[in-house]
Amino acid sequence: MKVVDKENTTGKYGRRKLEEAIRKIKEYEGLKRIIVCTNSNLAVPKNYESVGFTLYDRKINETESAYTGDYLYYEIVI
Repeated sequence: MKVVDKENTTGKYGRRKLEEAIRKIKEYEGLKRIIVCTNSNLAVPKNYESVGFTLYDRKINETESAYTGDYLYYEIVI
């Protein structure tokens, strides 16, 4: 039997984890921005956008891998 947290199925868990990570990163002095890269065929882009990341570049993925979506580059200014 698998127990699933209802909050996790709504996407709130992932958002909270990102918010916590950003909060911890902001504690480092001298950092100006956080940059992340993901694939367009995953659910992650919506999570990044929900915490303030903005898309600044997109590159076509020409590989034949399991992650065939385009590469999305996000940043957040801190």
